[in-house]
Amino acid sequence: MRKFSLLFLVLALAVTSLQAATSRLVGKVLDEDEKPIQGAEITIRAKASSFKKTVKSNKKGRFNVVIVSDGNDYEIHIEREGYKTLDWQKVEMTIGINNKEYKLETRTQEDIAQESVLNDEILTVSEEEAGGAKAKRLYDEGVEAFNAGDQPGALAKFEEALVESPELAEAHLTMAAIYQQGNDHENVLDRAQKFLEQRADHPAGLVMLYDAQTALGMNDQATTTLDKLATLDKTGSTALRLYNDAVALLRNKDEDGAEQRLEQALAIDPSMNSAAESMARVKLRKGDQEAAMALIDGVLTRDPQNKNTLALKHEAQLIAGDKAGAAATLEQLKLVAPGSVAETFYRSGEEKFNAGRIDEAISALEQATQADPSHARAHYMLGLAYFNKGENGKAKTHFEKFIELAPGDTDADTAKMMMQTMG
Repeated sequence: MRKFSLLFLVLALAVTSLQAATSRLVGKVLDEDEKPIQGAEITIRAKASSFKKTVKSNKKGRFNVVIVSDGNDYEIHIEREGYKTLDWQKVEMTIGINNKEYKLETRTQEDIAQESVLNDEILTVSEEEAGGAKAKRLYDEGVEAFNAGDQPGALAKFEEALVESPELAEAHLTMAAIYQQGNDHENVLDRAQKFLEQRADHPAGLVMLYDAQTALGMNDQATTTLDKLATLDKTGSTALRLYNDAVALLRNKDEDGAEQRLEQALAIDPSMNSAAESMARVKLRKGDQEAAMALIDGVLTRDPQNKNTLALKHEAQLIAGDKAGAAATLEQLKLVAPGSVAETFYRSGEEKFNAGRIDEAISALEQATQADPSHARAHYMLGLAYFNKGENGKAKTHFEKFIELAPGDTDADTAKMMMQTMG
C-alpha cells in the first residue's frame, strides 16, 4: 500500500511539474489607432526546436497560444493584408499567462515601391544559366554584396558579370532593384526593360517597369503594363497597385476607369477592404444602392469596427431614406470611435470636396459639425463648399464660426479675405 502511495505521489509531482512549465501567450493585434485587427495570421516558433504554431486573431484582435516553457527562445511573426509584417520578433515568455500587444502599421504604396521583388529563386542562377563559371562567380559576388547592403559593390560586380555574359537577365533585375532603392527611376526603367527583353512578361520585371513608369509620369505606358501585370500576377501586391491606380483615377474624376481597376483588384483579393469601400462609394454615386450596401456589409463582416465604412453606411442609409438604420449606425460608430466621429465625417467631407463632389462634401461636413459643433476645420471646409455653390450667406456663417474657434489658424486670413469678396 505504501508503494502505491509513493508511486501516486511521484506521478502527481510529475504532472504538477509539467503544468508549471506551461506558458500561455494571450495576445492582441492592433492598428496604429489602437483598433483591433481581425484575421491577422500569427505564427509562434521556437528557435532551437521544431515547435511552431499558427493561429488567427478574432474580431477583437485577440489570439491565444499555449507554449511549453522548455528553455527555448521563442519568436513571433504577424502578417495581415494591408499592413506591414511584424517579422520574427523575440517573445519574452515566463511561466503562466503572458499578455502582449502588437501593433501593425498600415502598408502604403510607398512601402511597396521600396520592397524588393527579388526572391531566392531569382537571385540564384546555375552556371549554365549564368553563361559560364566566371559569370556565375561574379554574379554570386554581386548578390552577396547586395545582401550585405553594399550597393556600389553589387552594381560593379553585376556590370562585370554582364560583360562576361550579356544574356544574364537576373543581373539586370537585381540592378533595377538597387536603383529603385535610390529612387533612380530612369535606371530602373532601363534595367527592367533589358530584363524583360530576355524574360518577357516576367511579373518581377513588370512590377519594376510599372513602378518606374508611374514615377516618371509615363501614364499611358504604365496603364498598359498594369493591365498585363493584372492578368499574369494574382498576388496582393498587384491588387494593391490596382487599388492605388483607382484612387488616382478618382482624383482625376474618372469614375469608370476607377471602377474597372477596383473590379480587377477585388477579383484578385475579394477581402481587400479599402478597394471594397471605394467601390461602394462609386456604386453609391452611380445610384446602385443595393450593390453599394452589399460591399459595405461585406467590409463590416470582416471588420465590424471599421469607422470609415460605418460612416459610409450611415451616409448610404440617409440617401436611401432609412433614418432608423442611419441612427442605429451612428450609435454604433459612436461606440467604435467615441472621440473621432466628427473627425471621421470631416475627413470624408474633405475627400469629397477635393474630388469636386460638393453636395456630398456638404452632407458629410454638416454631419461633422453636428457631432462636434466646435470642429473648426469642418466649419472652414463648409465655408469653402457653400462659397463654391454660390450660397454666400451660409459660407459666411461658417467662415465666421471658423475664425471664432481658431483665430490663429493659418487659414483664418484666407477666410477673412473670402468674406470680404462676398460683401
